[in-house]
Amino acid sequence: MVKTSLSQVTLADVAVEGETESELRAYIAVGRAVIIWSNLEQNFGNLVARLYYSHGGAALHKEPLFGLKRKIEFWNECFRKLPALAPHQRAALAFSRGLVEAKGQRDVLLHFAWDASDTVMGLKGRGTRADSKGRVQATMDLPLGAINGLAMRAIHLNLRLLPLVMALGRKR
Repeated sequence: MVKTSLSQVTLADVAVEGETESELRAYIAVGRAVIIWSNLEQNFGNLVARLYYSHGGAALHKEPLFGLKRKIEFWNECFRKLPALAPHQRAALAFSRGLVEAKGQRDVLLHFAWDASDTVMGLKGRGTRADSKGRVQATMDLPLGAINGLAMRAIHLNLRLLPLVMALGRKR
């Protein structure tokens, strides 16, 4: 097996038979957004666990919560109800509002079946899909800019989370 430096890998090296360069570029954009979003969700989940185990959150729920929506709800409940968290309430609730908005964008952009036949004109959704409110969409045209915008939004949310990480990182 020959080892190749990542800097030497071309799109052709990673293509599956029949994939176009246009499709591969779309996969890169979507993959970037997924990886950055995963990092944000992991960081947020770690801080939610800290709220549960070290800052009194266990008094509000019998067991830790799973799922991003429930974690956000728990986050908000902690910052609204736990007096020790009051100094950070405004920043924490502003962060969660931004996270909820970004999650909605993420749900639309990344939980959709994509056809990347023309990345210049935008990606086209395949088939039909019902959103969380039961509305059915036959197709969806979104530019790669929206997916890249989601990645940037997740980066900014991660940065907004850092002061809270620093403030809550110490065990009470």
